[in-house]
Order: sequence, then C-alpha cells, then structure tokens
Amino acid sequence: MGLKCEVMGWGRMFWGGPLASYLVYIDVQLIPAERCAKLLNVPVIGAMDDLLCAMDEENTTKQQPCYGDWGSPLMHGDIVYGIVSNIVGCGSANLPSVYTDVYKMVDWIEDKIETFSAGVFYFIDSLVLLAAAFAHLGSFVLFDFV
Repeated sequence: MGLKCEVMGWGRMFWGGPLASYLVYIDVQLIPAERCAKLLNVPVIGAMDDLLCAMDEENTTKQQPCYGDWGSPLMHGDIVYGIVSNIVGCGSANLPSVYTDVYKMVDWIEDKIETFSAGVFYFIDSLVLLAAAFAHLGSFVLFDFV
C-alpha cells in the first residue's frame, strides 16, 4: 500500500445518510493507478493521468468520501496531495475514492489564480477610478454653484 492520508469534509456520513454536522476526518491509503483502474474498470492510459486513488481497506471502517465532500482535501501532514473529485464508493467497501492530483494540476491552478486575481484587481481599479470620477464631478459641480 501507499502513503497514508487523511480526507476531511462535511459530506454525507454514509450512503443516503445525513450531512455531517461537524468536520469529519477519514483515513485512506494511496493505491497504484493500475490497481485503481482495474477496480474501477477503466483503461489505465489516459484515464488516470491527473488522478490519485485511495482506499481504506481496514475491514472495521471502510471509510470513503461521500456526497457533499467534493473539493475536500486529501492530505498527508500539512501537504495537500489531492482534492476529492469523483464520488465512487460512498458506502461500497471495494471501490477506491478518486482525487484530482494537485501536483499535476499546479500550472492550471496558478493560471486560474492569476486570471482571477487580475480580474479582481481590474474590478477594484475600475471602482476606484469610478469613485474618483464621481468625486471630481461632484466637486466640479459644487465649484460651479459657488
């Protein structure tokens, strides 16, 4: 088995069950892409390029992310390795959970942050200019009346 990780989320406690009323942590272990593809009955090449798979094979727990956990982190210590992307198991003891591999997607993530940040700054700059224009117009109009 691979690296032991922790997943946290606010999703359903079990298939068809209630949403968690507190942040729930589960323990899983990464599994090789070949094994994951075989368990999910998908081709290894292409389908698993930017994904990670993990399972809890402990017979007493069989924990997995469930509905409502999309976007939750797959962590080891304080490092995020993946993000819950596909709810496959959620109560099925023999299927792995699937995560987007953060490391392989870092360029895309940085691009989105940069794009979003530029948009936010452009919006803020536009508001400042608009406020300055109104202030200038207001003072100009006030000057005309004096």
